[in-house]
Amino acid sequence: MTFVGTLKKNVFLVGFMGVGKTTVARRMARDMGVACVDVDAFLERKHGRSAAELFGELGEDALRELEYEALVECANMGPSLISCGEGIVAYDKSRELLKRRGFAVMLESSEATSLGRIHNLSTRPLATLRAFGSSASLFTRKLRVRRLMCRAVLRARLRAL
Repeated sequence: MTFVGTLKKNVFLVGFMGVGKTTVARRMARDMGVACVDVDAFLERKHGRSAAELFGELGEDALRELEYEALVECANMGPSLISCGEGIVAYDKSRELLKRRGFAVMLESSEATSLGRIHNLSTRPLATLRAFGSSASLFTRKLRVRRLMCRAVLRARLRAL
C-alpha cells in the first residue's frame, strides 16, 4: 500500500548502529511519498570523508559538532524522514534540536542483531574502539538515553523486500 502526503514536522529516526535507521527511513519515505535525508550521507558529501575518517582525523568531540551542523542543515530542508547517525544523541545540542525540530523515534533491536547487520566494523569507530567486551554496558546506557528523549520506540525487524 502506498500513501502520498506531507509531513508537518521532521521525523528523526535514532537508534544503535546497524538497527536499520537508513533502510527504514528510505522504505517509509518511498511508501509515504515524502522526502528522506540521511545525516551520515549528508555529512560525508559535505566534508568528502566518512564519519569514521572524520572521527580518526579530528576526534569524537569535533565529529559530534560536525554531525550537529549537518543535522541542522538536514532539519532545515523541510519536514522529512531523517535518519540520524548513532552519535547524534550523544551530543546535548543535537538532542535538543531533535526535541525542538520534530519527532524522534527510536528503532530498537538486540545488540547482537544490530552488530550482526554491520558488514564492516571499521566504518564504525566506536564499535571498534569499545568492541565487544564493554559493548553490552555501552549498549544499555545508550538505550536509556535514547528512550528518554524519544516520543516513540519501535522494535525493528527488517526483512528483504
